Amino acid sequence: METALPTTRPVRFGKGGPETFYPTLRRRVDAFFQEKRRTSYANGMMWAKVVMYFGLWVGSYVALLLITDALPATAFAWILAS
Repeated sequence: METALPTTRPVRFGKGGPETFYPTLRRRVDAFFQEKRRTSYANGMMWAKVVMYFGLWVGSYVALLLITDALPATAFAWILAS
């Protein structure tokens, strides 16, 4: 049985047209951050994730370069995946 794909409607802009879209979007995003009392820059949790993922990336690359026996690398990857 075939299912029909939903039809999409073309994007329509308000009276100002497409040239007012980005200024309106920017104004609404700025208002959101002011209302929530948050900064538009990364917070501490984001920086912690960046450091963690970068460390995992560097560690993986170093492991690929330095590990010559496949069994420890496979076991380590299996432990990380589980």
